[in-house]
Parts: sequence; C-alpha cells; structure tokens
Amino acid sequence: MVNGLRRFALGMMIACISMEGLHVSAQDEAPKPPDNRKDGYRQFFKQPQNIFDYWEAITFEIEVGKYDFAARYLHDLTEKKYADAELSSLVDKVTLNAIFKLRLVPVWSKDKILNDQAKKEADDLIQMAGAASLKKLQDPERIAKLIQQLQGNPEERAFAFKELYRSGAYSVPFLIADLAKQTIIEKAYILDALKRLGSEVEAPMIAALEGMPVSAQVDLIDVLVARGAIQAVPELWFVSSDPRRSEGLKNKAKLAISKLTNLELGALPEARKELLLLAENYYKGKVHFPDPARVQIWRWDGMMVASGWPELPTVDVKKANSYYAARYSSMALILNPTDKDTQILQLLNTLHGHLEKTDVRLPLIRSNPDLHILLNTVDADLLLAVLDRALREKQTGVVLAVTRALGDMAELRAAMPKGNRVAPLTQALNYGDRRVEMAAALALLNIPNSQISKASAEVVEVLARALRAEPMVMNKPRVLVAVGNEDWRHKVVGVMRDAGADPILTANGMETIKRLEKAADIDAVFIESTLPDPGIHYLLASIKAESYAARVPIFLAAVPEGSLAKDLVDRYRKASGRLKQIDEIVAAYKKDREAIEINQRDTVKKINERFERELKEVRKKRNESDIEATEKQFAETLSVINDGHLQEIKDLNFKYKGIQKTLIDEKDLRIILAAVGDEYEVEVGKRVEALKKHFKKQDNIRVVSTGHFSDSKAIQRDIQLVFAEMGAPALTEEERKNYAEAAVFWLAKIAKGELPGYDARPATVALLSALTPGRLSDQGMIYLAEALGNLALGRVQPELAAIVMDGKRIPPVRIAAVQALIKHIQRNGTLMSLEEVTLLERSCMQPAGEPELVFFFSSLVGALKPGPVTTGKRLLDFPGPVPGFAPPMPKPKDEEKLKPPAKVEEKNNDK
Repeated sequence: MVNGLRRFALGMMIACISMEGLHVSAQDEAPKPPDNRKDGYRQFFKQPQNIFDYWEAITFEIEVGKYDFAARYLHDLTEKKYADAELSSLVDKVTLNAIFKLRLVPVWSKDKILNDQAKKEADDLIQMAGAASLKKLQDPERIAKLIQQLQGNPEERAFAFKELYRSGAYSVPFLIADLAKQTIIEKAYILDALKRLGSEVEAPMIAALEGMPVSAQVDLIDVLVARGAIQAVPELWFVSSDPRRSEGLKNKAKLAISKLTNLELGALPEARKELLLLAENYYKGKVHFPDPARVQIWRWDGMMVASGWPELPTVDVKKANSYYAARYSSMALILNPTDKDTQILQLLNTLHGHLEKTDVRLPLIRSNPDLHILLNTVDADLLLAVLDRALREKQTGVVLAVTRALGDMAELRAAMPKGNRVAPLTQALNYGDRRVEMAAALALLNIPNSQISKASAEVVEVLARALRAEPMVMNKPRVLVAVGNEDWRHKVVGVMRDAGADPILTANGMETIKRLEKAADIDAVFIESTLPDPGIHYLLASIKAESYAARVPIFLAAVPEGSLAKDLVDRYRKASGRLKQIDEIVAAYKKDREAIEINQRDTVKKINERFERELKEVRKKRNESDIEATEKQFAETLSVINDGHLQEIKDLNFKYKGIQKTLIDEKDLRIILAAVGDEYEVEVGKRVEALKKHFKKQDNIRVVSTGHFSDSKAIQRDIQLVFAEMGAPALTEEERKNYAEAAVFWLAKIAKGELPGYDARPATVALLSALTPGRLSDQGMIYLAEALGNLALGRVQPELAAIVMDGKRIPPVRIAAVQALIKHIQRNGTLMSLEEVTLLERSCMQPAGEPELVFFFSSLVGALKPGPVTTGKRLLDFPGPVPGFAPPMPKPKDEEKLKPPAKVEEKNNDK
C-alpha cells in the first residue's frame, strides 16, 4: 500500500514537472505534436492485463529509472508463457529491435540473484519473441494467403507485398512453386514481386534453376537479369552447357551471362573451366561469406527449394566451402567426365567430406567401407595424382586414406620414382605423421619389388621405431618436455600430468633428438628457448630435417635472454629467497594473529545473535525505552570486546618484538617481486614476438610465454586444438600395439629373406627391446622369435633361451623360440656361456610349466653339440631294450646336489 502510494506520488510529480516545463517553454517554442502513446501507467499504474500492457509497464519503469520494478513486470510477462501468436503480435507492434534493447539495461537490481534472473528473463523474452516472429514469417499458410492477395485490389497487393518483403527469402519457395501453376496474368504479379523483393531472395531463386520446369526457369532467368543478380552466374554456367537441358534454355542462360558479366556472347569462356575455377576457390577457402559462423545454403531438395538441412539450418564457413566446392566440381565433371583436373578436385572433395565422419585410427574397410570400395575401384593414376597434391598441400587425412588404398591395390607405380622425383610412397614415408609413415611403410612392403623405391632402409627404420614405442599410460597423449633448469623441468612435469598428458623428460637438445629418434610415440614437444646443447635454432632445424619428427607439434616457451633479463632473474631470485626467510619468521606470528581474529569473529557473532533475540522480544512489547536500553547495552558490549581485541594484538606484538618492521619488509619485498615480475613479462613479450617472427613459416611451431608452461588448462586446450587442426587424434594404445605387431610381422619376413632388397639387421636392437613382457601378443612373440633366429648377433641366443625357459609363456611361443634358437646355433654356432648352456639343457630336459614340452625341446639339446663324454654318459644312463639288462646305478644324493670340479672341466672339454 505504502509502495503503491509512493509510486503514485512519483508519477504525479513527474507529470506536474512535465506540465510545468511545457508551460514555461510554451512562449518560446513552437507547439509540439501530441504524444499518441498510451500513458496510463504514468497516471494510474493499473495492473497489466495482457502482453501489451506488460510491455508498456516495463518500458515505463525503465524510462523513470525504476529497473527493479521493470524486472518484476518482466518476470511476470515471461511467467505467463504467452503463445507464439501473441509474441509475434508484440513484435509487429513494437519491433524486435525494441525488445533487443532490454539487453542494454546495465543493472536491473542491486540484489545479484534478482539481477541475474532479470538478465536471463530478458534473454528468454528476446529468444521467444524472435522465434515466434520467425515462425510467423515462415508460416506456409500465411505466405500462401499473401500470394493470393497479390492478385487483389491495390490496397491488398500493397499489404501482401509488404508482408512478403518481411518474410524475405522464406517466401521465395512458395512464390516459385506457384509460378509454375499460374496463368500468364497471374504469373505477372508473382514475377513483379520477385523483381522488387530484397536482395536475400536471389539465393533461393538461383537454387530453383536446378529443378523447376523449363518455363519457370526461363522466367526466373529473366527476373535475375532484371535484378542484375551477378551471383547467379555460377549456376547459369552449368545451365548454359548442361547436356540434359534444351538448346533454347542453354542459349537463354548464355545470353543472361553475357548481360550480367558485360561480355560479348561470342567471347564467353568455357563453362567447365569456369565451374572448375569456382570449385577451386571454394576448396581453397578464398570466397568471402558475410557471416562465416552462420552460412545459409539454399538448395533444391528434389521437390522444392529448401534452406539448409533439417538438422543444420545454417553451417559454418568450412562446411559451406566444402558444399560449394563439391557442387561446382560435380557440375564441371558432368560437363566433361574425363577431365583429369576435375576428377582430382572431385575426389579431394569427396575424401574431405567423408573423412570428417571417419575414424582415421581404423582402416577404411572398417570405418568407412563405401569409401574403401571407391578408392579401390577408381583409376590408380587418379589416386597418384590426388596423393601428389595432398602431399603438397599437407592434407594429412587424404594422404593417409590414399596411401592405404595404394597399398591395398599393391600399385607398383606408387613405389616408382619419376625422373628426379622420389616415389609417391617414399614422399609419404617422409611426411612426418606417424600414421602416414606407417601406412606408407606397410604399403611398400605389400607391393612386390618395392625395393625400386630405394627406401628400404627408411621402411625398416619406421618399423623399428614402431617396435620401440613404450607402453602408454591410460591412453594419455605422450609429450616430450625439454627444459634445461631442473626445478622448472619437474614443475612442468607436474603441470603436464595435471593436463592429462604422459610426460617424458630431457635436459638438453641432444637428449631430445635421441628420444624423438628412438620411437614413434611422441605426440607433442614442449621446449624452452634457452635449452642447451646444441641451442634452440640448431635443435629445431634438426627436428625439421628428420622425417619422423618434422610434423610433431612443438610448443616453444620464449625465455628472455640478455643482461637485462639475467639481472631481473637475479633480483627476483634474491627477493624471493629473502621473502621465504621472512615467511618462516612471521609464520608463528601470523598463526597466533589468525587465532585471535577467529576468536574475535566468533565472539562478535555470538553477541550479535544474542542481542538479536533480545531485541526481537523487546520489540514485541513496543516499549521504546527498553529498545533504546537494549541497543545501548549492545553497543557497550561490543566496545568492551573490541578493546579486549586490541589489547590482545598489543600483547602479541610485544611477544614478537620487531615483528612490525619485518611485516613492512615483507610487504616491500612483495611489491619488489611484483614490479620485477612485470618487467620480466615485458621482456617475455618481446622474446615471444621475436621468436614468432623467426619461426612464422614453420606451422608446427607455436611460440608461447614461459607462464604458459605453468597453466595446465591452457596446455590441455592447446593439445586438443593441435590434434583438431591436424585432423586426427593422438595415437591410441591400441594403434601402437597394432603398429608393433605389424612391424614384427614384416621384420620376420625380411629377416627370413622373403622380401628381396630389405635388410632387418638395423632393427635388431628394436627387436630385442620388444622382448619385454607385455609388449607383444603371443602371435607377435612367435614372429619375434622367427626374426631373431635369422639375425647373426650374439645377444640373440641368450634372449631366445630365456623365452624357452620361461614357464609363464604359452607353449607355441616357447616352441617357436626353440626352433629359432636351433636355426641360429646351426648358422652361427653356440654363442652362450657354459653356465647359460648348462642351465638351458637342464630346463629343456625338465621344462617348467609343461613337462610334455621335453619332446619338442630335446632337439635343442642335440643342437647344442654335446661332446663324446656327455654323449656316452647319456647312452649309459638310458635303459637298454634287452630284458634283464642291468639299469645304471643311482647317483648319490650328494653328487646330485654338488657337482665336483672334474665334471665341470669335462663339460668344458666337451664344449
């Protein structure tokens, strides 16, 4: 009631002031036109009854600065959940722009909760009103009625045109649909409207040229020419040469192109070339769109003109470029299906479109069977041409898909050099992406006589690095952290783990190069610019020169250099060291001071609660003197508590003599640290810009500030962004295992001499590293044993013997190791020590885990070439075939436990 009277008084006061102002200025100013607005709220503040009343109340309260009252009306309006028809009527009356201005209100209420609620409700109203208005403008029944009214009297035609103009491009599909049905007189009204509507109607008219009847296409071409719609020329190029169109329509399109482009009819270029040029421009992203984030595509859906797709009303610029590139290259291909350049662009567009929805971590036969069939059934020359272009343009997904396809086809030309150029698959082998290099290596191995590529050594190196890859930690991306300072290095490692990465550490440039060379398991590299041995520029040049790391993403932290930066670091280190000492000194004081403050707050809180209860009881009695006495007592109590608090602080300062000076020193040091830090950040910024300028041509190097290495969220975001730009996620653990299995399979074939021109010996160390349990499957271990059995290296025999004696291995793996070891001994002799041979013999005669394996292992004992003494002893120990034959005397137990030196000497002689 009181608030209502106040608001009424405020309104009357404003009205009086307004009238007084008008009276004073009436003698000097010309009379103003009357304000036809309803101003009932200014005089009567009546309760809103409908959506228009609520809107008038909101705008009035905003005008008089009562934003909190406006927020209440706004809340009531949104709570009413008005129908779309009422919302669209509001938009028709006040315009959507007026509703959008609600976002300009800075603060609706001092209460944060109410203010946030009002802002949300303003956005909700804007969205609801916009959606309702758009729904009305796109309503087919409404548009159909307006089209009918175009044939009415002048007033009806004017109203219909105005409303169709508001509907804009959304009215065109219905206008065009009626165009094909109406008589000549009725068509005239539609054609006249199409000529006079806004520029946004041209796109749907152009799209209609694809499927409308010939007569309607002729009419639309005339309208487009009358409008001067230059954007229709691309579609007209196709119409002018489409073999499926009539000659009359094609000539009509050529004449339209001539008028729109101001070119002589006889000087028009070839339509296919123009369409191919358009497709190239879209493919390369050279075409500008007014709103790159929301591109509206009008197309013929087979029945009529449609905007976008049901699930995608608008698309981003990347998808728009892909759509138009594919559309115009398809048109060019229809005009000449045998043109090689058009085929290349068409296949590139097809690959890009499909690979966006394809998991590149899987073979195409599993992730996209249809695309796999296409690539395996087109001309190999086309695949080679596409691969060549994709390699030049660094289109990783395309390179990977085509490389795998050429390997499946075993296309020899992919492995053949052309003149001075290396073979296409050799280029892919040196591309710098781990998936691509592995696909290229496997493709070359699958192609007979692929040694002509002269890349056999590179193929074996790729296989070796795949085999040396260390197991992953829960599918986390593996990053290499190359930081010279030990303390900083370990801090960065912690940040990397917080970012969800698996860090590998190096302390200088040479260690970094060796680790990258060791195995193909690094997803990104984080380097600081002062990394020693041999220096950052030489290091990055070396990484770029090596194919296995040329495209690995590198994050380079720009560390300032020079005397100023060094001086700032020294000052910061000294100040932070002194601050650390002070912190240790004042730690006890701060702890005691904090306890005093906590006790003070708790005491005051309890006093407040007690007096609140007392005041509540006193106020019920409505005795002013009692209320004043209670409030006075409360103030006195607080004063006593505050005095006690101050005394406690004085006592504490007396206890810690000189603490105030120390606290002042602490404050000064923090100011110094902040100032030095700001100066250092300036130097970091200069260094960042200098390094960015130096490495601007290397797209895999991203220069960042030193603080970037301390931000786990930024690092996580950067890693995800890098993989998104590359078009492929990091290698998964499953992929690494599959690559290792494939590598050992092919290395076994190479070691056995099944692939002429290849040599597995450089991969020996990698093969031996794969013996670590868990690195390979059981089948992989069988291939590994076969590979090692064919390599002449002394260390092979003890490793194979270890597999033979390992009772945890499955029998097939141990048997394969036996066979490989026999082959190796037969070729190279026994390369084990006496102790190793003795242990192996004993294990073979009594196999751990599977006793029946003795029948398979016994041949290995014979391959060890026992001497005549050992052979004779074994004959004597074996029972004879004649009945009654005396068995050998049992050995004494002591002799079994400890063999005399003579036996060892005898064994040695036998060996």
